[in-house]
Parts: sequence; C-alpha cells; structure tokens
Amino acid sequence: GDGVALSRQIAQFKVEQFEVSERIDATGKDQYKWHTRPWSEIEKEFGVDKMKGFTFEEAEAQLEKYGKNEMTPEKQTPWYVELAYQFVAGFTPVLWVAAIGSFLAWKPLNGGTANLYLAIVLLLVIFFSALASFFQEFSAANAAAEMAAMVPANVRVMRNGTWHVKPSTELVPGDVVQLEGGTKVPADMRLIKANQLKADKSMLTGESDPCHLDVESSSKNHLETVNLALSGCMILEGSGNGMVIATGDNTVMAEISHLATKQISVKTTLQKEIDRFVAIIATIAISTVVVSLIFFLAYIHVYQKTFISWSQMIVQLIGLL
Repeated sequence: GDGVALSRQIAQFKVEQFEVSERIDATGKDQYKWHTRPWSEIEKEFGVDKMKGFTFEEAEAQLEKYGKNEMTPEKQTPWYVELAYQFVAGFTPVLWVAAIGSFLAWKPLNGGTANLYLAIVLLLVIFFSALASFFQEFSAANAAAEMAAMVPANVRVMRNGTWHVKPSTELVPGDVVQLEGGTKVPADMRLIKANQLKADKSMLTGESDPCHLDVESSSKNHLETVNLALSGCMILEGSGNGMVIATGDNTVMAEISHLATKQISVKTTLQKEIDRFVAIIATIAISTVVVSLIFFLAYIHVYQKTFISWSQMIVQLIGLL
C-alpha cells in the first residue's frame, strides 16, 4: 500500500542522510546550515528582522527571487504505458515464450489439452505479476503526491511587525510564521519561540513518537535537531513561531517526494547482486534449453523419431525454463 511504499522511501532517504551526517561529523558543515548559525548571520543573509518580519514590498522581492512555496511536480509516465511495460519487464519475456510454446504444443502439434491448461496458467501468472508490479509503482507515485499535498492552504505570517493571513504558497525564506497545535508546518523553519511545542515527524523520519521542539540546536544533523520544524510535519500541541529557511523544492519533504518518484540511475550493491544472481540463473536455464534443443534436433529427431514428439519436447523445454 501507500504506507509501505512511503516507508521504503523514508528508509532509503534516512540511509542517504546517515551518509550526510558522517560527512557532517568529519567537516562540521551541513547543507542545512541554518539550525547552527547565529541569528545575526541569518537575519543579515535574508535581510530581515526576526522580530518584525518583511515589509510587503520586501516580501514581494523575495517571492520574485525564490519563487512560490510549491514543489515542482514530477514528470509522470502515463499509467497505461507503465502497465504495458510491466508485461515485458524482468522474467516476463521468458514466461511469454513458455506460454506461446504451450499453445503451439496444443495446436497445431496436437499435444493434448494439458498444454492448453499450462498456457492459460502461464498467462495468468504474467497477468497477476504485471498487475502487482504496476500497483507497487503506482503506490509509490501516490505516496509522493500525498506528500506534495501536505502543505496547508493559509498561514499567519508577520508583515511590518503584525500578523497577517497569507497563502502558504507566498511564503519566502526569511518569513516569520506562527505555529500552533493542530496545524501543519508550511515550510522548513528554524524556531524563534517555542511554548511546549510537540510535532509529529513520522512522515519524514519514520519516528512514531511525538518530537519535542525548542529554540536551541541539539544536533549538527538537521533531521535530529529540535530547533527545526520541517515542512509537512503536524504540530500536535503548543505554540510558537519560526523563520522560514527553505521553501518549495528545497525542503526536506520535497527531497523525499522526489526520491519516491525519480528513476535512480546508480544501483545499490544489493540491486547489483540481485541482477547478477538473476543473470546467472537465466544464463544456466537458457543454455540448458539450447543444448537440449540441439540434442533433440541432431540426434533424437534423426535417429529416434518415435521416442518423443515435438509437442512433448516443447513441454520438456518449458519445464527447463
């Protein structure tokens, strides 16, 4: 289901982030550096006072610079193309050959109805295997789409020192946003004030227990520190406010969402080992079939024609596959 697919993507993301944390320990640097930098540096970089927020004009300029707080949708393969692909992927071509061979053994070679039943079983195996693979891919894509839809529609943001309700899509880095229990975090934020804040980060980290949030950094790793409220997380209780440090495609949630749908060009060690194992088994099976067919054509069919019929030979070759 969607939950399993999403959990798989979260696990892969956490492995990648573990590698990142190893580099952080070695270098002391993190691409999400906002949670450890002094507030004076952050305010200077964004050109904002964290106690007053942007003016309306400054916010418009920032929006022009950074763009809207929206994740770019992934280019999706049409569902019918993906479904069709599953009917020719992996070992499926071998099953197609076996099914066609079984039909030929039934008609025109008159090998009996048992061959017809075998062909039907093979076709059912192809059909249900393709459907299972298709729905697995479809679930992963749905999980990514659900994450993209987790940003709230409106938020309370500070302009000229006063709070205003604005669409979350208009948030920009440097904006000061109000947080309270029962709302979702609209962008990656560093906390300025926190009053008994607790958040559910399970969609991003896989941790089921509520996370206590505070204004002081507790870790070099941005996924572990308590002074960041990450986009898509639910605020369970408490109140506070924070400064937006990342929006749209630059948020952690966007990284996981894109990971759930992108084609990974570099295979993992496990994937390489599985491909190697499959290649060895397929080579052995095909080689055995080829040797058996050559023996049948060169010897049995020439010198022992009544020993085995063509239909029986096809069935035997299918069994070897």
